[in-house]
Amino acid sequence: MLYSYQKPDTVRGYIVCLKCFFKYCQRKGRQLLFDTEDIKIPKREKRTLDIPTEDEVEEFISILAMKRRGYCNANRLRNVAIGRLIFSSGIRVSEVCSLNRNSIKNRQFTIVGKSRDSRICFIDSQTEKCIADYLKIRTDNNPALFISYQTEKRMTPGNVRNAFEAACARSDGQFVGIRPHALRHSFATKMLNRRVDLRYIGDLMGHADLNTTKVYTHYTNPQLRAIYDRAHGEI
Repeated sequence: MLYSYQKPDTVRGYIVCLKCFFKYCQRKGRQLLFDTEDIKIPKREKRTLDIPTEDEVEEFISILAMKRRGYCNANRLRNVAIGRLIFSSGIRVSEVCSLNRNSIKNRQFTIVGKSRDSRICFIDSQTEKCIADYLKIRTDNNPALFISYQTEKRMTPGNVRNAFEAACARSDGQFVGIRPHALRHSFATKMLNRRVDLRYIGDLMGHADLNTTKVYTHYTNPQLRAIYDRAHGEI
């Protein structure tokens, strides 16, 4: 039943916690009506991530930046700023939408994540400039950093996804199904490729479990396979 509502890895975490709890009860002398060894922990789900390279991210952002008929300049600058923000900070699209104009100071800001824990995030100077360019043409008083010009309200994750889907449609098949979360994946692999410690990446991305961050190690260091093959006489 749980599998209908939760991701397999989330269910696995629940089962691990329950098994630990029941074993604790046994150590305290509690009688159980079953053997805890009968509780089988599912194997971790193997996930295949479609992660854009740094060059692909730059190409995608250039599509977001393209001028087109019937699309106001503010929307174009906003979408570029959002793309840059996710790629430079690694935050979730819901966290992007929660930001206010005054949230980012000296290229850093605080986010309250999914687990309700706060963390400090950072952006690069290019992203800072993109946000500043966007805010320069804003004439409204809405405190939200990013707004929808259709509703004049704070952007929602759905609004951002729609903007990304529209960019994919304009890419002549170069990009298919790129979502905001893909740029978060690209942030993680970029940091790993630059030898940033896995723990720091997890902190920046708001991962409660380091195993979540470890997923990205399978997609980095393109030289690793060649090193392995040479060591084992494969090449």
